[in-house]
Amino acid sequence: MVSVLISIFSFPVFASYLSVTDFGVIGYFNALKTFLVPMFALGMTNYTLMMYFRQNEEENKKTLFNIIFYQSIINIILIFVCFFISKVIFHNFNISYDHTPYFPFILLTAFFEIYRLFILQQYRIRKMGKMFFIVSSLYPILNTALGLLMVIYWDYGAAGRIGGTCLSYMIMGFISLILLKPFVMVDFSFKKIFQAFKFTYPLVIASLLYIPATSLDKIILERLGSPENMGLYTIGGRISAFYLLGVTALFKSYEPDFFKSFIQNNKTKKINNMIEYFAI
Repeated sequence: MVSVLISIFSFPVFASYLSVTDFGVIGYFNALKTFLVPMFALGMTNYTLMMYFRQNEEENKKTLFNIIFYQSIINIILIFVCFFISKVIFHNFNISYDHTPYFPFILLTAFFEIYRLFILQQYRIRKMGKMFFIVSSLYPILNTALGLLMVIYWDYGAAGRIGGTCLSYMIMGFISLILLKPFVMVDFSFKKIFQAFKFTYPLVIASLLYIPATSLDKIILERLGSPENMGLYTIGGRISAFYLLGVTALFKSYEPDFFKSFIQNNKTKKINNMIEYFAI
């Protein structure tokens, strides 16, 4: 909810310093980022959440270490692959917007985001509400502060807004890795990561198939060659997203309880969780 409040108050400020075309650039590359995040996340937070209620503490720590370690290696390779493929696509399809620095920014954002997701998940499932609030609040504060600095003070426009988001994710990524130390145990096991991939690859495919329903509109608008319309469309979408942020935050708070009740087949808990969630 902190993110929602900060967005509501900061959005008019950004709107005063960013042009309609800038908002078009931001909207377009945010749409591209929605394709990258599932590829970098690989659905692993769903796997660790499921396994948490099936394993003891030591096994959970080993599983989390293996996922973070091997996923980091895979994602480093993925950064270079995506960069060169996107470079070719931007050139051959004459995309209206510059490839650099925007696409490298969203690549780094997708890479570092996974570490923040892992630490927040650990705090949720372990009922560490205070730490969850602090870490989840730190990102929107950093993102807004760095964005305002780059947009207002340095006047970098869209590059400053996207770059500020990228830098905030990088900082949060390193902080998250430090905070994750108590929840991992060194254990190099390719078998564990292979089992995780067997579980998550259908989730990744499903996510990639669903994304066009939410992001294809901006890709199509870019092809129409009207940056102004893209900008206005992005502004409207941003305003409607304030409500979505609140709903998503509510769901994430209930997600561990949903998983636990289904894994333990606790019918009473299932019903109570769903009634509470929809009532709120």
